[in-house]
Amino acid sequence: MAVQADVRRAMAFIAAKLNGSLATSVYDYSESKHFLFSGSVGTDHVSVYDHTQNCHVTGTLPVLFHHGRRQHVDMDLDGNQFSGLDHGTGSRFEGSVSGRMVSLFDYGQNCRFDYFA
Repeated sequence: MAVQADVRRAMAFIAAKLNGSLATSVYDYSESKHFLFSGSVGTDHVSVYDHTQNCHVTGTLPVLFHHGRRQHVDMDLDGNQFSGLDHGTGSRFEGSVSGRMVSLFDYGQNCRFDYFA
């Protein structure tokens, strides 16, 4: 199974914020649409709100909890590279951040997704 689209967007937003982005939204190129987020992101604590899904994503890296999906998501960050596991679907993902661009590869779907944050 693939990582759920809302989980991918949240991970892209968190990765971008950890790499210095000041964004309050993520543009998902696969849906040609902006998705609003708010909250704080740091290496010691994540607390963001997904305004589209009306839910929080919280935790301490690498263990996050997606309250909307009621599932854990692991995410490791190494500089501008990140990788993780969506426990809800069992799918792994990895990606990179370059400026405000985030690229995420979903192994469950065998597809890359691009975001602007």
